[in-house]
Amino acid sequence: MASGSISSKVQLIFCSLACLLFYALFSVQNSASTNNDSLSETDWQQIQMVPLEERDELCQLCSGMYVDPRKKTQRNIKFDPEFIEANARKAELTNEKLTFSGGFEANQENQTLSGDKAELSREKSTIHIEGNVAIREPGLLLRGESATMQTQNKQIELTNASYTLHDQHIYGSAEALRRNDQGIVEIENGGFSYCSPIGNPSWYIETNSMQLNPKKGVGKARGSILRVGGLPIAYLPWIEFPIGDQRRTGFLWPEIHTGPRGGLDLTLPIYLNLAPNYDLMYSPRYIQERGLNQHLSGRYLGQRLGDWEASGGFLKSDNVYEEENPSAENADRWLVKIKHLREVDSKWSSRINFSKVSDTDYLKDLDNLGVNSRRATSLRQSGSLHFVNDYWSADLKLLQFQSLSYGVSQKYKTLPKITGRLIQKENLFSFNPILMLQYANFDSDQEVIKGQRKYGEIGFTFPMRWDFGFLNSTIKHRAVSYSLENNLLLESYNPSSNSPLVTIDAGIFVERETSFFGQKFYQTLEPRFYYLFSKHADQKDQPIFDTSPLTFDFQQLYRSKRITGYDRFQEENQLSVGLTTRYINQKNADEYLNASLGKIFYFAGKENYFSDSLASFQNSESDFFFQINFFPKRTFSLNGDLQYNPKNKDIRRGNISLRYSSKDGKIFNLEHSHRKIEKRYSENIEIDETRVSTYFPIGSKWRVMSAWSYNWGIKSSMEDLFGIEYDSCCWKARLIYSRYLDRVPGQGLISPPHSGLDRDESVQIQILLKGMGSLGPRVDKLMSSMIKGLNFGET
Repeated sequence: MASGSISSKVQLIFCSLACLLFYALFSVQNSASTNNDSLSETDWQQIQMVPLEERDELCQLCSGMYVDPRKKTQRNIKFDPEFIEANARKAELTNEKLTFSGGFEANQENQTLSGDKAELSREKSTIHIEGNVAIREPGLLLRGESATMQTQNKQIELTNASYTLHDQHIYGSAEALRRNDQGIVEIENGGFSYCSPIGNPSWYIETNSMQLNPKKGVGKARGSILRVGGLPIAYLPWIEFPIGDQRRTGFLWPEIHTGPRGGLDLTLPIYLNLAPNYDLMYSPRYIQERGLNQHLSGRYLGQRLGDWEASGGFLKSDNVYEEENPSAENADRWLVKIKHLREVDSKWSSRINFSKVSDTDYLKDLDNLGVNSRRATSLRQSGSLHFVNDYWSADLKLLQFQSLSYGVSQKYKTLPKITGRLIQKENLFSFNPILMLQYANFDSDQEVIKGQRKYGEIGFTFPMRWDFGFLNSTIKHRAVSYSLENNLLLESYNPSSNSPLVTIDAGIFVERETSFFGQKFYQTLEPRFYYLFSKHADQKDQPIFDTSPLTFDFQQLYRSKRITGYDRFQEENQLSVGLTTRYINQKNADEYLNASLGKIFYFAGKENYFSDSLASFQNSESDFFFQINFFPKRTFSLNGDLQYNPKNKDIRRGNISLRYSSKDGKIFNLEHSHRKIEKRYSENIEIDETRVSTYFPIGSKWRVMSAWSYNWGIKSSMEDLFGIEYDSCCWKARLIYSRYLDRVPGQGLISPPHSGLDRDESVQIQILLKGMGSLGPRVDKLMSSMIKGLNFGET
């Protein structure tokens, strides 16, 4: 009871601080007016003065932009310290000094200097300028009361200075400012902001000393105070931060959210940019009721070793997990992920996709912002090596899974699977050979049948194509054999079988010109016939290792297999008949509409159905399959597919989705899906789900986002999200609320309402001061997984 009270108080404190920060940021929005003269001193131009073609998104948000008058000047040119072109009302030469007064302006290569008066010393190779000093270079403006510049290397010192970095959208001030020959700006008793110079800045960093390196895009500061709305928010004894949106070594912006699985959740990512091709991110994550979850991730990009991504998390002694699982031997929680891709000379490639967690509830408890993580029932652990040349391809694969369901384990590991294929360029109107061999070893931690499977197929194809159509024929013979262990139920330890397979695939293309809605189209008509013959083999004494029925869809009409794997040879004698029509825009060749209808006629009757088959018994005719894709505009699409049983007059499977995505960022998705799962020995299950999601900009600064997923079977929403986002000139904030039905161990979300499904809720808060880094990826992943078409750049 006390723990819950403390949790509520801590969450209330953080919510109050977040509200205070929001208020401080909003309270200074355009709180004061600024005259045009002071704006011009920073090279700031109001939006009405910026040409339309130069108004980018940032210009719209800031109602203006920094305009560099020397933007098009060449930056990296050879410097000649002996040549300086100067103008002034009065000039006087004494000894080794040249004095200018009455207004001074000088040009040296790509640099301009100006002031009230100046003194040039040839002996010291310096220019000293007094009064209304302005020094311009491409991408940089410096102003001050006085300045001294070394003419040999362009080192500059200014007093009571202000500065503008045009490309980085930064301006600031300093009591003393130095710019060295490498372009690094050093500041004493000053500060900077990413905000526009109109009025008071929403945020400003004051610092005792600071160093800005525009070329590397990084800044360092000591003894700094972050002020938001004029209020001191944080003292930073030392900070290193990126200048702009690119990542540099330093802190990223924290992620804050609350939820029932741990209370207050605070993550403070630290990014380490170790080299151009590899980096690390350490993300200590404090979870109020669970403890400190330490997460480390790294990336490596290389030609010799390929691309690698690795991450791991560790939480010592999770108190909540220990209370919920008193029988657990260890309350330490951990996660390991490894991904790898390497391609060499277009012949060799390798892949690794490995994930492992300490327990089945890890993703539910500690990765609960990821929709895909909440839906996951297993974790893939795989590796592969692939070779291909002009004649052969070969694959070596290792595969196993970690189950995330209580009492349910992935039965078999494939360690290894080796496949070789004969490949060659297709030769029309001639015989093309087929040869494929595979060896697979199936192991298991359970007391089940194990062993090796050898599979092979040999045959040929004879492809024929014309402008009006095609006719492709395939004949091959398939064989499988086993070497088994723990074969307690089957009759033989070395069973084998074989079966022939024949396919004939024929299609015709005809087209005509047509028009509607004032547009001209080519309409195609594409009838297609696909005959499939496969002889059943008696395989009652053979195991099923990795073979299962495929989900039937329209494309399955033209496939030679209805199952995955090679453990079964199906009895097939059928003809698929389909018709497709397309509307293609004559002007730009864009496909406007395609629609397809088809079904299968079975010639094998009930007497040819075998009990060892994985497929259900088929009547003389299949269901009707329908598919449509409609693209009236690039921003809009309508997709649908349907499986209809005319005998029972019901829909076995259907899906319809509507997508809208505009250039100004508006997104709307509407989708409904229906599935009827037929059970051989139990009651059929029907699943109906509706999903709606949207991302809607309101004006240039506000965004509203929402997602809703409803399961009509359990009469409840499954996943909901609602959020608002405010994006201003120099800061961005998000408030996201989400809730979802927790999966029940050993059950799915299609369970009835009385099954005790729990509903989890969480709130995420993100605040970003622009120019000081980027947001963390967790909330971005949540939003993009629930709102299709919403993509964020890599953070």
